[in-house]
Order: sequence, then C-alpha cells, then structure tokens
Amino acid sequence: MANQRLMKKVAPVVLSAAVVMTSMPATAFAADFSDTEVTVAEESADIEEASAEAADTDVVEDTDVDVEEAAEDVTEDEETSDEELFSAEVSEDEFADEAGDGQTEGEAYVLMNIPYDDFYKAELKNNDVKVDTFTSATKQKTRSSLAKGSYHVNSDGSDITGVTFPVKVSDISVLKDKKQIKDNASVSITTTIKGKETTTEYKGKDALFESDSYSYYVLSEEPSYYKELTVGEDGSFTFSAIKGQSAAPETKQVQAEFKTKSNYGDYQLKFDKTEFNSIINTNTDTVYGAVINTIDGTTYGLCHLENIWKGYELAWSTGYTTESHGCHLNSEHFESMIGKTIDSVTYYASNGIYTLDIADVKVLAKTGVKATVADIHTTDTEAAVTLEGTLPDGYSAKYAVDGTEVAYADGKITTGALAAGSHTLTISDANDVYAPIQASFYAKEANVPAVYDATEHKIAAADGITEDQLKAYIKTITSVTVGDKTYAASGKGATVIVKEDGTLDTSKLELAEGTKFVVTSSSYDNLEFSYSLYSYVYAGLTWGEYWSQENVTAAGNVSGSDEKDSHNESDTGAFDAVTRATTNHGLHRGSYQCMATIYTTEGNAYQLSYWKSSTEPVLADGTVAIWTPADRKTGTPASIQVNGGAKESLDHYAVTGIKYVPVQVKAEDYADFAAKYPVVKNGEILVGGFSENNLKAYSETANVTVNTNGLKTVTKNEDGSFSFSARKTGTESGIQGTDLKVATGIKPEVKTASGSYGEFLRVDLNGNYGGLGAAMQAVKWDYYGNGNTVLATYGTKFAADNWMHKLMGIQLGLTHSVRCQLPAGTDGTGHWKLTVYALGYQDYTFEFDATATNIVTSTDPSTIDTTALKAALEKVKALNKDDYTEESWKKVEDEATETQEMLEEIEAAIKNKTTVAFSQAAVDEQVNEHLTAAINGLVKKEKPVEPVVTPDIKPTVTPSKNETKPTATPTPVVKPGITAKVSQVYVGKKATIKVTKTKVTGKVTFKSSNKKVATVNSKGVITGKKAGKAVITVKVGKYTKKLTVKVKKPSFKLVKSSAKLKKGKKTTIRVKAAPVSKVTYKTSNKKVATVNSNGVVTAKKKGTATITAYILPENNHVTYSQEDGTLVEDNFTTIPEEAIKTKTIIVNVGGAKEVPVTPEVKAKEATGITLNQTKASIAVGNSVLLAAKVSPDDATDKTVTWSSSDPSVATVTDGKVTGLKGGTAVITAETANHIKATCQITVNSVKFAKSSVNIGLKEKYVIKPVLSKGSTDKLSKVKVSSSNKKIATVKKAAGGKLKITGKKKGSAKITVTTTSGAKAVLKVTVKKAPKSIKAKRAKYEVKKGKSKKIAYSLTKGSASGKITFKSANKKIAAVDDNGKITGKKKGKTKITLKTYNGKKTTVKVVVK
Repeated sequence: MANQRLMKKVAPVVLSAAVVMTSMPATAFAADFSDTEVTVAEESADIEEASAEAADTDVVEDTDVDVEEAAEDVTEDEETSDEELFSAEVSEDEFADEAGDGQTEGEAYVLMNIPYDDFYKAELKNNDVKVDTFTSATKQKTRSSLAKGSYHVNSDGSDITGVTFPVKVSDISVLKDKKQIKDNASVSITTTIKGKETTTEYKGKDALFESDSYSYYVLSEEPSYYKELTVGEDGSFTFSAIKGQSAAPETKQVQAEFKTKSNYGDYQLKFDKTEFNSIINTNTDTVYGAVINTIDGTTYGLCHLENIWKGYELAWSTGYTTESHGCHLNSEHFESMIGKTIDSVTYYASNGIYTLDIADVKVLAKTGVKATVADIHTTDTEAAVTLEGTLPDGYSAKYAVDGTEVAYADGKITTGALAAGSHTLTISDANDVYAPIQASFYAKEANVPAVYDATEHKIAAADGITEDQLKAYIKTITSVTVGDKTYAASGKGATVIVKEDGTLDTSKLELAEGTKFVVTSSSYDNLEFSYSLYSYVYAGLTWGEYWSQENVTAAGNVSGSDEKDSHNESDTGAFDAVTRATTNHGLHRGSYQCMATIYTTEGNAYQLSYWKSSTEPVLADGTVAIWTPADRKTGTPASIQVNGGAKESLDHYAVTGIKYVPVQVKAEDYADFAAKYPVVKNGEILVGGFSENNLKAYSETANVTVNTNGLKTVTKNEDGSFSFSARKTGTESGIQGTDLKVATGIKPEVKTASGSYGEFLRVDLNGNYGGLGAAMQAVKWDYYGNGNTVLATYGTKFAADNWMHKLMGIQLGLTHSVRCQLPAGTDGTGHWKLTVYALGYQDYTFEFDATATNIVTSTDPSTIDTTALKAALEKVKALNKDDYTEESWKKVEDEATETQEMLEEIEAAIKNKTTVAFSQAAVDEQVNEHLTAAINGLVKKEKPVEPVVTPDIKPTVTPSKNETKPTATPTPVVKPGITAKVSQVYVGKKATIKVTKTKVTGKVTFKSSNKKVATVNSKGVITGKKAGKAVITVKVGKYTKKLTVKVKKPSFKLVKSSAKLKKGKKTTIRVKAAPVSKVTYKTSNKKVATVNSNGVVTAKKKGTATITAYILPENNHVTYSQEDGTLVEDNFTTIPEEAIKTKTIIVNVGGAKEVPVTPEVKAKEATGITLNQTKASIAVGNSVLLAAKVSPDDATDKTVTWSSSDPSVATVTDGKVTGLKGGTAVITAETANHIKATCQITVNSVKFAKSSVNIGLKEKYVIKPVLSKGSTDKLSKVKVSSSNKKIATVKKAAGGKLKITGKKKGSAKITVTTTSGAKAVLKVTVKKAPKSIKAKRAKYEVKKGKSKKIAYSLTKGSASGKITFKSANKKIAAVDDNGKITGKKKGKTKITLKTYNGKKTTVKVVVK
C-alpha cells in the first residue's frame, strides 16, 4: 500500500495502463498465448477437453464438446517450450533501455500486474458483480504458457490473479512501495504436465508472470492504447477504460457456435478458428481479456483458463455446473446472463481491440434434467427414455430424433426404423425459455458381422461376410473394454486396439490369460471374447524339432548317415528326414500323420497332404493329383501327374516329420511362426490317409487348447528361429466334439528276432489296433536293462522305425542308428517300456522284457532257405496284371518289391561273404504274411457284358421250354459325386439341405444365387427371405450340385368360416397351414363357447362367439388351462401383436341369431397418409429420413411405396432421401390403395465456375461460388478454408465473393462449405509474379457486330489469375473480362491488357 502522507501530498495522481501496439512485442505481456495444440495436449489437465471419464457420459444437454478438437490441427513444427513462448520472439534490442532506471518521479509507462476485477471494472456495463481470480486444482497450467496474458501471485500455481497490462503513471513516485521488476529479474518455474517436467526461466519484464499484484516494469516508449490509473486518498488504485490512439474497438463479423453443454461450464461459445486467427492469430498474438456483450447492454468479463481457452473458445458457468476437472467455477458474475441474448464479444489483444459480431444467441435457462435413451436394434421402432429430474413448470417439451419430430408416450419415443449408428434425441422447450436437453443413443444391428479369431488374435469376418464388410464394421468401433478399462477408438487420447486389418494392438495393455474383451460398435451389438496369451494350433514339425526337448538319445541331432541298414535303406542316422525310393509305407500310410514330399526325376517337389485313394494324392495346396504305381514287370517307376500336366517319374520321397503337433505360441509371435510353419487353426480340418481295411481315413475339426494331450510350447529365439518344449500330457483330445480316446483291445506281441524291416527289436500291436494305427504320430522307447532305472530313451521316425499295416497290426521297431545306441555293456535284453503318441488319444504304453530270442543278430545268409521266397516271386510273374483291380494288384507289387529286395540282399551277402541283419524268420514272415497274403487278396476285374443287338425287322423269338435266354446283370459302377435335397422353404422359415457324398470327402460349402430370396449358412441351413426362386450351389471339392429352391409365402386358412352348435355339443376347427405350424385358439366369449389347444369348440350356452385362430412365432408359448384345455385369459386380453397369421370363425350356439360371415375378415383400407415433413433441404451426399403415417391405425395394409420425381436429384429408399445433385425433387409416399403424400426436397450444392486456377505471388484473386438453383443456402453464411495457408489464404468478401491471396509458390485447396453441408473445392496454384505480358498478335481486325478473343502469354513459370482488359474507345470496340473483342462501329482503337502487378501491353483493333 502506498505511503499515506505521500498520497495526501500528491493528491490524486492519475496513472494509465497501455498496450504497446507497434514496437512492443507480445512477449512483454508474459508471452504469446500460442494456439499450439501439441503444447496444449501436453498441458491440458486443468480445463482442457473432456477427460475420458467425462467424454463417456451418456446424458448430455445440447451437443457435447468434441474431444477430438483439441488435437485437430496439431503438427510437429508447432511444438514450442514455455521458455520459447515467453522469450524467443523478443529481440535483445527491444526494451533494452529500461526507462528511468533510477527515475523516482514524473510521468512514465509501465507494465503492471492488474487484478481481474480492477481490470474489468471500467470495461463492464450493468454488471457490478466482482470478477474473481481463477483457482486451479492441478496448479500446473496456471504457471505454463497456457496462461499467457495473465499473471499469478502464488508460486504454487493455485490461482490466476489477473492481467499483465501497460500502465501510464502521471507520477511514478506513487509506485515506490510497489515491487519493481528490472531487466536483471529472474523467475524459474517448474511444471509437470502429463508426466513431463519442464523448467522455464522468465527474465526481465517476463518475470511479471509470477509476481505481486501491481508489480511493474518500466517501459521505454508510449503504447498506442492503455488504461489510466487513479490513486485514491486511501492509496487504492482505480483503472479507467482503455484510452489511446487505438482504444476504439474494430468490429469484425465472425461465425461462432453456441452450446448449452460444455465440459468447461454451463455454456460454451466457440469461434470459427480460421476466421478468429485471421483477426487475432493465436500463434503470435496475446489475448489479455475478453468481454461478452448482450443486446440489453450488459457485459461480462472473462478470466484465462476458466473462461478463455485457446483464445477462440469461451466457456462460463451460471451456477448449474460448479466444478470442471477439479477446479471451482465462479458463477455469480454470470448469473444475470440467463434469458439474455449475446450479440458480440470484445477482445483485448496485443494486436488491437476487436468486437467480434456474431449471430444473436439467446442464453436459455438450464433445467438440471438429464436424459438417457436406451440403445435399440434397427428392427425396433421405439426407444425407452429416462429423465433424471423433473421438467420445470412451463417447459413445453417437444421430442425430435436427428431433427425429426417424434411422438413420446409412457416413457418411450416412437423412432420408426432407424439406420444403424448414432442418433440424438433432443427435448426442446417450445416456449424457448429453457435450454434443450440432448441424449445420444445407438441403433444397432443384432448380427455382428465379425468374430474373434483366437488363433491369429484378430477380429475376422463372420460366415458370409466379405472383407469390405468387415472393414466397414471396424470403422464403426467406438471403444474397446479390456478387463475393467475402456479405451476410446477415436478422438483425443484414443487408444486404437482394433487396427484397420482387424489385428489387435496389445502393446499398451496389461493382459492375463482369459482377459475379457468387449468391442463396442456404433452400429452393431457388442462383440465379446476372452483373450488368450497364446495361439493354439496344430503345426508341422520335423523329426529333429519334435524330439529336440524330449530327453531322447541324439536329441537335436539332425544328421544323416550313408551307412545302409539291414534293409539296405539309409535309416541309420539321427533325426533327419526319412528318404525312400519305393512307396510301400511312407507315402500311403505315412500320410495319416506325417509330412512327406515327393521328388520327381524332372526336378520338381510336391508337398503331400493326404491320399483320397491309392491313386489320388492330395497336395498341400489342395490339388488332387493322379498317381500311377510302379510297374514291377516293366521296371517303370511310379509317377505323378499334376493339374493335367505330363507324368513325372518318382525319384524319391522324404518323410520329414509330424504334420499335426499341438502347440501353443505366444500371441505376439504367432504371425511370424505361421509364416514359417504349416499350421492348422482351430475350426479347420485335420485329414489323413485313405481307408485300407483296419486303417480308416479321418477328417476331424481342430480344437487345440491348453489341455490338449501332447501340447508343446513354442519359443521364439533371438535370431527369429523357433524352438519347442517337451510335450505335455493333457486331458483333452484336440479334436472338436471328441473326448480323449483310450486305446483298448490292443494285443501286443514281442516278436521273435527277424530284422525284416531292418530293426534289431520289434513289437507288434494287433487286436483292435486300427484307430491307434491311423492316429499314431511317434513312439518313445525307454530301456531299463536289468534294473529299475531308465538307462536310455529313444525317439523314433515313421517309415524308418514305425509302421502300421492294413491287416497285420502296428509294427514298432528299433533300428541300430545314431538315434538308437545301446548303452555300453548292454545287448538290448532286459526291461523295456514303449509309449505310443497318437492324435486324439491318451498315451498308450506297453512294458515287456526282451530276451536273446527277440534281439536280431547277424545271420550267415547261406543258412537261409530262399526256396519259398523264390517260388512266391515266380507265382507273381505268372499272374496277369490286367485281370485284377488296380488297388489289389498294387498291394501285390509292393510286397513283391520288398521280397525281391530281400532276395537280392541275401544273394549279395553270399557273394561277398558277409552277413545279413535278419533271420530265417524274417524271410518266412515276408513270404507268408505279406507277399502270399497280398496274392490271396487279389480281386478280379468284372468283365463287361456284351450287348445283344436284335434287328427291328426280325420278329421276337420266344425260347422253347428247354432253352434258356442268356442274361447278364452287370455290376453297377458307383461313380463319385454328391446329391442334395431340401424340403419346401417358406418365407421366414428355415430348412436344412441334406447332402449325400458318394466316394467323396471334404468340406461341404453352400452359396445362394439370390440372398434377397434365400440365404444359406455354412451348415446348409436355408432361411427364406421373400417369395421367389434361388439357386443354392452345393460344393464338395470338385463336385458341384445346384439346387433350385422355390420360396413360398406361408399360407393359413380355415376350412369353415362359421359353425352352428347345440348346447353341449362340440366341433373341431379344421386348419390348412403351410408350413405346418402350431395354431393357438382364443374365444371371444367363454360363456358361449370355449376352445382348447387342439381347436375343439364346446358350446356352452345360447349366443354367438368368435373363435380366433392364429400362429405365433417359434419359441413363443402360451398357457392353457389344465382343467378344460382352454387358453388362460390372464395372459392377454387381445391377440398378441407378434401373431403372424390370424383367422376367425363365427360359432352360433343354440338357435341364436346367425351372424353373417365371410371366409376372410374384410380388409380395412387406408384412408390417408401423412409425412413428418412436407419440405426439407439437404446437401449433395447427405440424407434426411421421412416418416410416413398411414391412417387409420388399424388399416389392414399399411405398406408404403416411395418414389422420387427426379432420381437424378434425390433418391429415396424406405423413406431415407439422399441428395445426388443440386435441384429440387418431390418425394412421394403412396399407400397400397394409391393415396399419396409428398415432400418437396431441395438439394443444395455449391460449385466454382472452374475447378482450378493459377494466380501470382501476392495476387489477390476474387471468385464467387455458385449455389444451385433454388438453394436454401446463403453465400454470406458459408465457411471457407485453405488446405495450406502458407501457400494461399482465403477470406470472405462482400457480395458472397471470396478473396484468395497467393503467399508462396505451391498448390493449395480452397474449400467452401455451406450451412447445409454442401462443399466445393478450388485448386489454387501459386506461381511467381509475371515480369511481362505479351499479346500473341499486335493487331486485331474485326467486323462490326463480330467478335475475336485476344491471345496473350506471360513470363514463363508465372501467373496472373486476373487480367484486366480496357478499350480506349468502347464506341468502336468493346472488350469483356475474358478478352473477347466485339466490334461496335468502324474505326480504330487500342485495348490494354494489365496483370495484377501492373505489367501492361496493348493491341491495336481495327473495326471494319
């Protein structure tokens, strides 16, 4: 406080506050209030856009704040630190001389911290309520660049105290007791906003930002406008209204949006950002204060952050909202605004004072009532409305959905059929006293077009949904709830969980096994699923990968060996691929569970999936090839023919591993894993083998879970490769709909030493072995020797160690190899345990003791009797291949090949005086159990029957008694194929296609040719949509069947329409219904006649009763009395609305006067039709929904047909009108009996006369948009914008014109948008200014009344959007704006051409 004695001496001293308009930069006032969205986004904890919690509020009054707006124009180059904002723009020369550093008296100009109330007192009218300081809860933004233009006293940031503003002091001595800020002053402020800590140092005059009220800094020159200050006798400060050269406000017309709901308070006024920045640039100018003006002369002062946000957004509270984001809101100052009309806002800014004139807006009173509308389905026509609070007396409520008035009764609004998406209910006061109440809700489709793919961890298309439809669904996702946390899918602070391709971004989520996801869409019901941390699939693994972690001998070793085994095959390596040159085992029977590749002599390789038959291999890509077995007699090798190409001879094949190993892969690794390994996802098909006697082919649906038996865990290594854990014993089969099987009825046999397959120890599994054999994947052997401890464990490979036979069981062997080395000091005798791992089975184990008789040792080949072996081979040679079926002959050839190889090995060993690794028993087994059995199993071909031709000219010969007419019945040939049948299909009903497959395997697919008539799902269930025909295509592999389905309308009628009964008598109502349906009966008078659930009518007393028969939808049940079987009346008093068919019969009891009836209830015709709108206007591309009401309400047929008088202007579908081009069209709604109602639709469009224009640098180019004929839009109300204001800016000019200014070379798009939403775009290319203009001709000759156009050119690379043409004598020749010369009378004159930058040229004109 100033010294009282000094005050009395100088008696009142006048001071004045001012703003430096020319030389003083904005940073003098605590820096520019930059509209830098990035900075705002980082510092928006006090009064920023709606928090996620606020944004999720369902109940709103008026339109809620768009949470996206805060980040809509954010660019990286706009990021600026607080220190830069406050000091970067100040040059060292400006304000370098502190005026009167030692000055103690006389006039001076200072920057002073002025409390809000002191600042606004002289500016306000009719409002003496104090303008309070703003109190912050977060205490951060008040001390950041967001508060630019203000100052605060408290260093903790708990308030914003007022405005830093220039002051003129008539005698500076009165400030001797106030704090003076000098150039050496410094304040360091640290803020933490959104976790980011920033420290900014404010030096010199900028230190006023955190200083006492009335602190000051002495300025060196006079500002252009200022406030004068008077010091009272008591030392108090009083500030005048703003004075100075530029004190008078400059009025500007600006568009603004007024809202009665804001996350900042009760009301919000938001200026068009582009227009606002053209007046007060929020990037370079500072807003010190703002005053709201009402038409009655009352004004209201605004504070930073609480009321002024980013300069062009204003918000305030009148008492209804008391807090925003934890900050107290001052409302007393604004309470008197309710009911007044705002017409403008005056801004005090560093670049001047402006009154922004806006369209008048009335501040309607708040009700405190909130509305909630329940979401509905698109098939619903009503929505429940809940009001929280009571509407005040005098509130005349009108209800509208999306601007269309709707009826409200009993807590519901009648919406009519709404399109899927967001809709808004507005409850407005017809008396225009209270603010409207708004609530958003969704109309959603019940059938979600997407499913969760738990394998690929993505949202995938549901059955029958296209990828484009899936993408459209993903765009409708509004949020994803993960556990108990919800993530917005768009807008400020959004976290996108579901990406455009349906994959899930879980990088920011904390997930556990089974975390629940709820995907919320604006157009569809919620999609819910439980997330797994792993993908569960079947994968194809090599032998090395499968056994690597199973603790077996040579685990991880994939080396091979050139050493041949006793069967002369290369099976003595570790876990390398098994290679074969013959197809006896690995290709055919290996296809049950193994991966195999066929290599041809032509150099091609074919990955095998399974076999449909012995001659039909199916490749991994689904191609069915043709296989020709080897011809042993001719020596021709086996061959394969693919896609109709040439036959390719088998060179060899490789069995590389197991094709269906259940694995779990981390979700984040699955995509990489699936790219490297063949996988079968859950729901896809597992298929293998071809049926041979006890071995049956299979086709199962995959269903791998964490409990699947044999599950391995996949780990991704640092180098991108994958490794696999040991298998885990589980309790589930991994096959959909199938429990884990147990192998029963198996009869194991430890074989006497044989070595017939190159093994040294063998166990056969016979009995009920077929299922286990077809599912067998791998076998593990544990060797105990003579003790109880496992000495060694061995893993095996199919075709090298393990086999199965169609008739002779499973053969399990151990081969002397790298993978099977007996421990030192052991010979293989002793205790063994083998374990069979099989798809869908519990692990099968067998323990036994091996003796010397079971262990194969080297045999002298000369001791082996080969007589029977040779005889069997000779027997095969004597057979004729063509006499037998292909399949049975192939089995003989395979076994003969094995036998021949065994004979050759014996003979070679005798010649070379070596031993063989098999015994006489192995030879006998091969001859008797294999080759001879195959010969005995040969099946002869059926011989074709020769037809008997009887010439027509000969008479029929009847055989005598002793003669027998030769006849032959050929064996029917069953061709592969499919048949399909379906019962009659009715509209609204379902029917299932029955498909019969003959010699065909594979998945059945269905497709409808006309989904509007009938749809069909993946299970063959047809749903009738409307009467008509549709062709259903049934396909299995290459086989197709087309089924023509005729969809009929359901029919329902009674045989009789009336009946006469005597009291006590009965009759049964006979009904004809197609399809057959459950009929419900109801009597109008139970005292006269009752009716039970079977339609039996019982006459009770004299009178007349009406019996109604109707059909309810499926799953809709009614109750009948247990006493007499009649319908329980308490269920309903009238026929339910859901009854889809209704018929009546009149029953006359006991001589009552007969009531005349007709077979059908007479239809009640419509008498009128009205529309909810008779006139409407929309922009091109936009739509409006018309609702038709047919009267009377009980009209039988309320069908409405819609049409447009000009479909090129506007189309209509079910009342939804869409604008296509500018113009008018009449939309007609017509009843079935041709009563009409119309609505005139005006479709607004706007365009430029040209689509692009070239202008010069700094040229101001004027162009006027053109509205469509009859448009309801006004050019004075359009909004304009530039895509790149650094290249070209645009402003509105008088008469609806636009003024475009070229700023720098480049291209920009100028967009004009009308109030109805119509848009037009003009491409503007800015080129350098022309240095000259030249006419192509120096002289033009024209005849009187004729015209010619002047051609000219500009400097290369330049442009001038506007060229002016001027005639020296218009009476001789006139010229228009486009340079067209028109001859007026004979004579000579000149025409001057001029560019926008003054470059000229002239042409001579001679008129003849």
